[in-house]
Amino acid sequence: MYKTVRKAFDEIREDKAYFWLLIAIVGLAAVYILFTLLSIRNSDIQLINHYSGLGDTHFYKAKWYSLYEFTLFGLIVGVMNVVMLSRLKLAGRRNVGIVIGWITLLVLVLAFIYTYQVLHLAYL
Repeated sequence: MYKTVRKAFDEIREDKAYFWLLIAIVGLAAVYILFTLLSIRNSDIQLINHYSGLGDTHFYKAKWYSLYEFTLFGLIVGVMNVVMLSRLKLAGRRNVGIVIGWITLLVLVLAFIYTYQVLHLAYL
């Protein structure tokens, strides 16, 4: 397993564009995780953590620790996509990896915007 990881790291490091795309994903995921961890405050009241334009109730409430699901999402997206992109590079699917990498960055940016809005509503 060590040789496989080392081979993947060496192959990715040689391809500068692919390497910087992975670094961008890891960096943005880390910023997202830190933002969510530092923005969540504990509270005895139930907080708004979900909004839906459908139905009678537009704002849904839950305990404050349910907001840690956003942090878990950022961690899963960051780790899983870096592993997937590494495996795609080893399989010779560089172009597919680049497309998925850019989509991952877009998902993280949209998650950041969504999380910011939910946290803004949660602590009204």
